[in-house]
Amino acid sequence: MEMMDKLQFEFSAKPSSDGKSNVLCITSITTQDDKTFNFPVELQPAILHKEIEKTEVFKKVKNAIKKRYQTRKVWINMTQEIQDTYIDDNGNMQFGDYILEERTETKELE
Repeated sequence: MEMMDKLQFEFSAKPSSDGKSNVLCITSITTQDDKTFNFPVELQPAILHKEIEKTEVFKKVKNAIKKRYQTRKVWINMTQEIQDTYIDDNGNMQFGDYILEERTETKELE
């Protein structure tokens, strides 16, 4: 399997279940070859993504996103821990035991 150097994570502030506060979420991962994989809603809260929370980039994103529905797409360098968390031995994008769904957006011809 070809080793990737980094992954792009999309962060978004979403309403909490009670609607009173915001929850910082990771909504998708994009690989360096432009394949995007969505996280299901229950796996989106950033607090579940321990390896990402440890990064400097995460701290910057947390400071940047203050309002509901603000988003940021950021590249995060691959560590062994991040690779083990998000890519299985066969090269599939995953989170825990969950295989992520690839986003297939058909682009209209211009």
